[in-house]
Amino acid sequence: MVYRSDDASARSRSLDATDPLAAAGFSVGESWDFAGADGASGANALALDEDAPQDDAAVVARVTKPGADTAALLEELQAMDGVLAAAPNYVHESVGAVEPAERGAGPASDSLFAPAGEVGVSDQPIVGGTGVLSANGSTSTATNDPLSALQWSLNNELTSDSGIAANSDVDFSSVYTRATAGEENIVAVLDSGVDYNNEDLREAMWENPGDLPGVSGRAGTHGFDFVDGDGEPLPESDSLEESHGTHCAGVIAATGNNDTGIAGVSPNTKIMAFRTNGASTGGNVNDGAILSSYEFLLHAKLTGENVVAA
Repeated sequence: MVYRSDDASARSRSLDATDPLAAAGFSVGESWDFAGADGASGANALALDEDAPQDDAAVVARVTKPGADTAALLEELQAMDGVLAAAPNYVHESVGAVEPAERGAGPASDSLFAPAGEVGVSDQPIVGGTGVLSANGSTSTATNDPLSALQWSLNNELTSDSGIAANSDVDFSSVYTRATAGEENIVAVLDSGVDYNNEDLREAMWENPGDLPGVSGRAGTHGFDFVDGDGEPLPESDSLEESHGTHCAGVIAATGNNDTGIAGVSPNTKIMAFRTNGASTGGNVNDGAILSSYEFLLHAKLTGENVVAA
């Protein structure tokens, strides 16, 4: 819920006995401090949902009340003075990844690599000097990263098997050039964690300076793990399902022109990683992990870190 106490400084996990919520039998399980969100000004301001209540003295909290079911609790909260908004603590189910063997892949995608001296059975061209089948119809890329030709959604010259037209892409070459000329910035990835030891991401990670007020984690870390509660937001494993956050981070900011892997669309971006789900959560995410991530990145933003998106 979003709550404004009569005492504007009240941002505690406990409620004073005189507080109306405490008097009604509620207790605080978790709370999040978003003070200053409205003051995060500038061209790259973090904007709150325009339909949400805006009150810089409000507290976002998860509250409980013994013996109350969700519907009754919501009805009571919404009728109370000082409560600006109330909603269940949702658990968001993720759609499981589809393993390659389950995709019904045809011969053209049985392998990323063409047999020596042969052309792929689908007549896909081979990227020069790599032996990699080009997924986008081009034998050259905007960078020297050999697997960039597999990033069909970023640049393609082929109509897909499902009929998606050629050039249904982000025009990678143009975007990459513009981003290279842009200012350094930070993008937060809230997902299954990011493998910041990956050779294409090592130089693309944000580093916590360790002295940011309201920001968790020690110096040199790259975000936070809100599943295990520590400063190491790595995936639980290298499985396909657990690699989604790493995949997203790579599309955004994988190091380009290093003769390795792929290139991200934004070379001046650093990744701030938050692990909000994984195998231990059944792949599901609860609102608390999302709120904790946004509290972290907001305080980083307020201390001068150039966080522009999440």
